[in-house]
Parts: sequence; structure tokens; C-alpha cells
Amino acid sequence: MLDWFRNLEPEFLILFGAAFVTLILLVVVIIRSARIHALIGKRALDLSEDLLVRDNEEIVEIVMSNTSYIDIRTRTVGILYKKTLLPITEEDTIIFARDSYRLSITLSMLRKFVIGDQKKIKKIYVYAEDSLARRTIKKAKNSYRRLKSILKAEIKAEKLAAKKVRYETGKYRFNERVGLVIKAIFSPLSSLFRIIRQGINRKLKNREFKLELKKESRQLKREMLHVEDEKRNQEMREKHEEELRLERIRLEEERQKLEKEHQERVRLEEERIKAEKELLAAEKEKIEDKEIID
Repeated sequence: MLDWFRNLEPEFLILFGAAFVTLILLVVVIIRSARIHALIGKRALDLSEDLLVRDNEEIVEIVMSNTSYIDIRTRTVGILYKKTLLPITEEDTIIFARDSYRLSITLSMLRKFVIGDQKKIKKIYVYAEDSLARRTIKKAKNSYRRLKSILKAEIKAEKLAAKKVRYETGKYRFNERVGLVIKAIFSPLSSLFRIIRQGINRKLKNREFKLELKKESRQLKREMLHVEDEKRNQEMREKHEEELRLERIRLEEERQKLEKEHQERVRLEEERIKAEKELLAAEKEKIEDKEIID
């Protein structure tokens, strides 16, 4: 096979190569054409359901999105419950290409619309039908969960109210009577346990109070020791400053004394020099007088 391919003329190789490239380009064109046809020709209607709060009221919002490039006309939007269609609106609505349309209904109206006064609920769906009767369905998870929690709370409140009425009128159920009998039998033990628990709690509280007092006392002692240390340090600083002041005064007095002694020595030296000069002058006069006499 390879030898046969090698022995082909260059013209045949060029033809095979051109045919292969043409085939690849044809496949690419077909794929892109299919994608464009899906975007332009396909009617894509997406549904979503949100639960909002407006003016302290819960609102169910149904959002219909047109993801295609052509307009879609919807004729019916509603709720699908137990395989039963419950239309909310049957008006023709045009959703433009790459646009969306929103339809709102209060949660209370949805509850009345779907289950009325019932206390049980099953899965809820929202649906929309276009002009060709093609139906798009989406689970209403948020509304279902919220309604289920509301019904659960209402059932619980009704049970508590009925139990309160039974206890007030003395019309107990079997399990309630058994519970009351067991409670009456074990009430002394429960009282004993309560007294023991209260006593233990009181002792623990007193212990915590004493520990807190000890902690505060230790803290107060530390603060007092700190104050005493500060006071002692202050006294030591004041004493040191006083000693420095006295030492400066003593040094100043010694300096003044030394200065006075120096001045006195200078004065005595000057007097000595003056006396010597006077003595020399007197001797000089005697010599001169003697020379004149001679």
C-alpha cells in the first residue's frame, strides 16, 4: 500500500490533498451551519422561578427567557400540580429575541390557587406554552419548600393548640395519660434531682464567686504592690535629687571658698610685692642719700 502511494505521480498527490482539504472544509461548514440553524431557527424558551419579598409580602416570580434569535409567542403560563394544568394567564405574550418576560404572583395566592385549605403539598411545577403548543416545564423548588415549611409550622401550631384545649378540658389521649402517670410517679425523683441540681448549681456559683473574689484580691494586691513600688521609686528619686542638690550646693560653696582663698593669696602676693618694691625704693633712696653726703 505504501509502495503504491509512493509510486503515484505528483499530480495525483495534489488532487488527493485538495480533495482531503475540501472534505475538511465541507465538514466545518456543515457544523457551523447546524449551529447557526440551532441559534436562529430553534425556539428556545427557558423557565425559572424565584421567591422574592416586596413590601413585607412573599412574591413568586416566574421568568421566561427567550434564548433564540427569533421572537416567541406564549399563550399560557401557569402551574402544573398533580398532573393538572392550572393556568395563571392565557393572554398572548410576545417575548422578543434574547429577551425575557416576568410574571409575578403572591405566595398566598399561589397556595390558594394550588392546595386551598389542604395541609399537604406535593411537587409544584411552572409551565409555559408557546404558539405551537410546545410546553416548557420547570420545578418550582423555592415555592414548594416555602409552602411546605409554612404548612409544617401551621400543623405544629394546630397540634399545640389542640393539646392545650385537651389539657384544659381533661380529655387526654392514651400517650398523654401514660406520660402524665409516669410524670406523677417520677415527680418526687424529679423534684429531688431538681433540688440536688439547684444545690450543686448554688455551690458552684458560690465557688465561682469566691474564685472571682480571690482573683480580684490578688489583682488588688498586685496593684497595691505596684503603687508601693512606684512610691518607693519616687522617694528614691526624690532622695537622689536632694542628694544631688546638696552636693551641688557643697561644690558651689567649696568653689566659692577656693575662689576667696585664691583672691586672698593674690592680694597677699600683691601686698608682698608692693612691700618689696617699697623696701627696694627705700634702700635705693638711702644709697642715693649716702652718695650725696660722701
